[in-house]
Amino acid sequence: MNKVILLHGWGVNHKVFDDFLPLLQPFDTQAIDLMGYDGNYNEFILSQAAECAAEKWDTPVHLFGWSLGGAVALEIAFRQPEKVKTLTLCCSFARFAKANDYAIGMPIHNWQNYPQRFSTDYSGSLKQFFALNALNNQDKMPQFERLADKIIHFRQPEKSVLFSSQQAVVETDLRHYLPKIQTPTLIITGNKDRITPPAMGEYLQQNIAGSEWQNFDNSGHIPFVNEDIMLADSLKNFWKQYV
Repeated sequence: MNKVILLHGWGVNHKVFDDFLPLLQPFDTQAIDLMGYDGNYNEFILSQAAECAAEKWDTPVHLFGWSLGGAVALEIAFRQPEKVKTLTLCCSFARFAKANDYAIGMPIHNWQNYPQRFSTDYSGSLKQFFALNALNNQDKMPQFERLADKIIHFRQPEKSVLFSSQQAVVETDLRHYLPKIQTPTLIITGNKDRITPPAMGEYLQQNIAGSEWQNFDNSGHIPFVNEDIMLADSLKNFWKQYV
C-alpha cells in the first residue's frame, strides 16, 4: 500500500498523532515535523516548509494535513502534484483570516495572543487548549493529557517559530490554488470547531473540483482524537480507492 504522511498544526509536533497512527494500519504511516518545529530552523515560512517536508519522500503519498499542516499540504499538492496521490485537509483552510471577500475567516485579534501565551507558558497553554477540545468528549480527556505530555517532552518550539508560524497562518491566502488542484481530495471538519469552522471546509469543497467533504458532529479542532476510530475508517476507505 502507498505511504501516508501526516503534517501537524501550529504549536505542536508530530507526537500529536501518536495515538492515531496505529488506527491507520495496514497503511504505512509517518508523521513528520514541520519547518522550525523540527529543531533545524529558527523560523517558519510556508513555502519553504512545504519544500522541506516534500523532500522526505520520493514516490506519491497519501498526504494528510491538519490545520496549519493542511496549508502546507495544499502548497505541496499545488507545486509538486507528482508527490501527492491523495490530499486530506483536516480542520484546515486556504485562508484563515477574515477579509472583505472572505466573511467566513477568523478575526485576527482572536489569534494574536496565542504565540505570546505559548512562548511564556508552553505546557500550561497546550494543556488548556487540549482541555477545551475535550469539553464535548470528557472521556477523551486522559488521552488529550497524555498527548500533551508527549508533545511537551519531545520538543518545545522556539518563540521565533511560534511567532513566524502564527504570522503564516494570518497572512496565508491559497484560495487561488484551489481551482487548479487535481489531486483526489478529502476535506474533514469538526462540527464544534471554533478555530477552523465547518464553513472553511465547505469553502474548500466548493472550490476543489471533485473533492469530498465529511463533517464530524462530535469533534472540535482535533477529530483524530475526538472521533478517532470513525475518522480512521473514513481515511482508509478514501485511500483504498487510490492505492
